Amino acid sequence: MKLKLLFVLIAALIASAVGCTPSDDARLEDAIANAEFQEISEIENDGAVSSDSGTVIAEEFDQFVTEMAAESTIPGTAVAVLYKGETILLQGYGFRDIENQLPATPDTLFHIGSTQKSMTAMLLATLVDDGTVTWDTPFVEIAPDFTLGGGGDTITLRHLLSMSSGIPDTAEDVMYEEGYDDSAWSMWPLLADTQPLGVPGEVFSYSNVSSSMAGYAAVLALSPEAENLDDAYRELLFARIINPIGMDSAAFYVRDASQNPNYGKSYELDGDEVVEAEPFDIDGETLTPSGVLKASAADMALYVQTHLNKGVAPNGTRVVSAENTTAMWQGQIIDDGEDWYALGWSATEYEGVTLVSHEGSYDNYLSVIGLVPELELGFVVLTNSEAAAEDLISEAPWFLVDTVLDLD
Repeated sequence: MKLKLLFVLIAALIASAVGCTPSDDARLEDAIANAEFQEISEIENDGAVSSDSGTVIAEEFDQFVTEMAAESTIPGTAVAVLYKGETILLQGYGFRDIENQLPATPDTLFHIGSTQKSMTAMLLATLVDDGTVTWDTPFVEIAPDFTLGGGGDTITLRHLLSMSSGIPDTAEDVMYEEGYDDSAWSMWPLLADTQPLGVPGEVFSYSNVSSSMAGYAAVLALSPEAENLDDAYRELLFARIINPIGMDSAAFYVRDASQNPNYGKSYELDGDEVVEAEPFDIDGETLTPSGVLKASAADMALYVQTHLNKGVAPNGTRVVSAENTTAMWQGQIIDDGEDWYALGWSATEYEGVTLVSHEGSYDNYLSVIGLVPELELGFVVLTNSEAAAEDLISEAPWFLVDTVLDLD
């Protein structure tokens, strides 16, 4: 069913409430923004502000998100900003469900997409910590039946996580087109028939297959006889990352997420209309380690703070060592642009600091998370419309970094 944000009608109703007329465009735009976004912000902002600089950062970013959400007609957004060990902004904007007028809040579940790739890297970091593997362990030592086009003996976990294994991005298309998606094990014959792009470590190719193989390497390193790699990965990520950090509402399965009253809907743009999208997320996705998790901004704030704390969760739990936390941020290979790709993260040098971040897109949701270690800054931006939120997601990290740098 098509749903439309009837801004003119809403504006007229708000106009009568705030004492202005529908013909006063500027005042109506302010009224719409205040009614649909700011009110929810005031209700949901539980973040502590302990300094003048933190207050300025929170207020400026809140205004930025409010304006971008209204201008781009983003149905629902939730954000978190972390600064110097505190959550200075944690709030929702708009709606998780337009039809039923249910607000997006910091506890709303969004698909986080490929931002999960850094969690797969953190999972492997815990195995590096306990000596089960190293970053440079060849994948064939863990999965002896693996080949990439008949070779691939030198592909390491580092290569898989940094998108430099030689696995082409087109492998995913072939997987779905030719029926290699029955289970995670289907990727073995797929890759045996796939020619590598080049020598491992020398060619960048962004690949969901590559990061998924890294996630399944964690499973096989601990349980060589594992049969259901998909379920085993989920269980391992919960046991080693999600539960220790305290991400209580995170869910992989659609059946679990749908039981959460804060799980909303995703939307597309059809001309000037916002329409409910047809979901394509399913339980049992072959590429689970590359990005099918659902989580809230509150959950993801805990995860990003764990990185800022160099492996210690906000609850005090040591999840991963400081050494291997920072190892994940180090650039390994230049990506398709001018940035580095690290281990499940992108790394960009900017104005003397390093922005470590990753975007995520899945099932019409769009997100970005990141941190700037030198500034003790972290952020989470989750949205429920990929088409509407592209500008917000691409611009938010830079706006936030510039805001903090301008204060110094």
